[in-house]
Amino acid sequence: MKYLRCENCGDYYELNEGESVEDFEACQCGGKLVFTEIIEEKEDKAVIDRESSHDSPKQSSEFDEKPLATEFSLDPAPKTPFWTLSNIGLLMMVLGFIGLIFAFLFPFLFLWNVPTDNPDSFIGLFVKTIWIYMISIIVMFLGLVLFLAVNLNKNKKKIASNLGGVAGKIQELPMDYHVFTNVKLPDVRLKIGQLVVGPTGIFVIESHSLPGYYLIEGDDWWKDSGNRRVKSISNPGKQAKSKTMKLRRFLNSHEVNVEYVAMNPVVSLPLDNYRVDEKPRNYNLMTPDEVSEFILSKKSRIDEDLVERAVTIIKRYSR
Repeated sequence: MKYLRCENCGDYYELNEGESVEDFEACQCGGKLVFTEIIEEKEDKAVIDRESSHDSPKQSSEFDEKPLATEFSLDPAPKTPFWTLSNIGLLMMVLGFIGLIFAFLFPFLFLWNVPTDNPDSFIGLFVKTIWIYMISIIVMFLGLVLFLAVNLNKNKKKIASNLGGVAGKIQELPMDYHVFTNVKLPDVRLKIGQLVVGPTGIFVIESHSLPGYYLIEGDDWWKDSGNRRVKSISNPGKQAKSKTMKLRRFLNSHEVNVEYVAMNPVVSLPLDNYRVDEKPRNYNLMTPDEVSEFILSKKSRIDEDLVERAVTIIKRYSR
């Protein structure tokens, strides 16, 4: 096997077929990379897989050795009170349905007690049954309206926060920054939701509103599941890195040679449903309000010709 070893941090990176040391600028920590075919035995060494490290040799295996489900006490996630409008609407629908069942059984329950020689008693029983039907239907209908109204409003807020928050803010960037949405590269299944190309670099933005409560440790995402934590299937950080890596490969294949330092995977979380225990090393985590400032404050610079060539190619695959 062929590897690259960082002279600074000592981490190893396994070379894929056709790759060489010239394909990489430096390690994520800034250290120089050297070619080797032997892995020296040392406790803190780790062979890094490209798909999970975004073309970068710097990646710790500290959390990969943890079981997928381990006992762990998290800070309490924000609790949703039972008596929300949505739950009240659901309860009203259930009560209305029970009322309809009772209205159907009502005549049979009291028919035996109605005097047969008094027609008014039958009329009274019929009127009471109709009233129960009407009240049950009204309660059930109002509950349905309340439930749908609350949940539709919730979805609108989530969409506005998730898409409008990030997409709206990056549209306000200066004119020399080019903003793309829904970029679908050929022969790549993944679609880039938001992409910014400008003088400070190329930014692949993953914006998510994830359900539940999350603990973030470096590149690992854990989901709170009662008294346990389980490794989350949804990992926006890995998605952002994977899309950034594939975009870099795609641009390089079109002779737009983008340096690693110019590629920036960004995860934007609009909801306050997570806790960061260890800062991510290979992607940038922030709120929608911080994305534009992050893009403008980057120290790296790419020349105008490279920007224009990248923009020309990406335009063909952006909706």
